[in-house]
Amino acid sequence: MFVFGQTSSDPEKVVKDSLQGDYESFKRLTEHYKQMQDQHSERMIDMDLAFKKSASPVTQERQKFLRRIPKFWSTCLRKHEDTKLYFLEEEVSDFIDKYLLDLEVIFTPDPRFGEENVAKYGREGMCIKFEFAKNEYFENDFLVKALGKKRDSPAGPGGDGSEDWIGFCEFVTPIKWKDEKLAKELINNEESESLNGEDLCDNMSFFNWLTMNASEKETDLDDEGCDKFSKAIVEDLWNDPMVWYVADDDDSDDSDDDEEFVPEEDMD
Repeated sequence: MFVFGQTSSDPEKVVKDSLQGDYESFKRLTEHYKQMQDQHSERMIDMDLAFKKSASPVTQERQKFLRRIPKFWSTCLRKHEDTKLYFLEEEVSDFIDKYLLDLEVIFTPDPRFGEENVAKYGREGMCIKFEFAKNEYFENDFLVKALGKKRDSPAGPGGDGSEDWIGFCEFVTPIKWKDEKLAKELINNEESESLNGEDLCDNMSFFNWLTMNASEKETDLDDEGCDKFSKAIVEDLWNDPMVWYVADDDDSDDSDDDEEFVPEEDMD
């Protein structure tokens, strides 16, 4: 039988044998490139944080206008494809329509974030703050979900010498429910499971997502602690809310564009 070649079970040994005396030079070059990548990533983060700092006064001023538009944020949330599934339950949708006053994303350059929270969530951390009108369900005026990074394995003594970070999220404002029976109307207590590779959060309502604490290892979060819902808020709704407010409220499964085709009569 003709053999094209065999693959070594030790790829690093193949590299050493192939490069021989040049292996150490190659290794240093590779490490140098990795350092350049890391430095570039840090510069990009610095630029992003500088933008968020300069944009903060603008978005705070924008909030004053958006608050005057009835049901503004609830409308946006029910139009984005990655958030509208969380408001399918009538009780939750009605509650958000009636009581959600404001939504705000706060980043680490904002003094309100606080140095203690920067240390906890990392300098790329963020929090999503929801403001509610007085209601019969809970006493809170504000509910906050925080997203960030934390060290997965310790560096130095006892660790492997590397700094591995994972994304995580947590609910930082315990809900002060006025009535447990009413709480059950907003929180679905059925266990959510990831099915057929779907995002775990696809099976949740808004309040299930809000009160969820999770890490990148446990569910479908990215390395910044964002699931699909929070990423849609941070990257889309917050960045350009008017696009989503004025967007057509189409059902992707039953769009007007999918009308049945009726052929024209034969002209012959």
